[in-house]
Amino acid sequence: METSKRSLTKAITWSISGALILGVVSYLVTRNLKTMTGITTIYYLARFILYYCHERIWGMIFWGRSRHPLEHLQVKSDLTSEDHKIIHSFFEKQNLIVKQPEYQI
Repeated sequence: METSKRSLTKAITWSISGALILGVVSYLVTRNLKTMTGITTIYYLARFILYYCHERIWGMIFWGRSRHPLEHLQVKSDLTSEDHKIIHSFFEKQNLIVKQPEYQI
């Protein structure tokens, strides 16, 4: 899942690029800096809020996402040799390729 900070950063960069385009178009149509600023500010403030909410909602929807084959296993900071056996067994049952670790347990 994406962090809130990442969603916020994406929303900001997306809004800035769009605001520049809208600002140029608004100015070319109105030839008035004050009107251009008002149009661009109102439009992108609304779009920014909607985009951020949209991203956060989609971040909670699991439809269409690939799931990790080990997501049901509990995560520990240090794996024991028994943990390695369980993981190895899981991969064997799923007919997935398992490489032996290059380190000693």
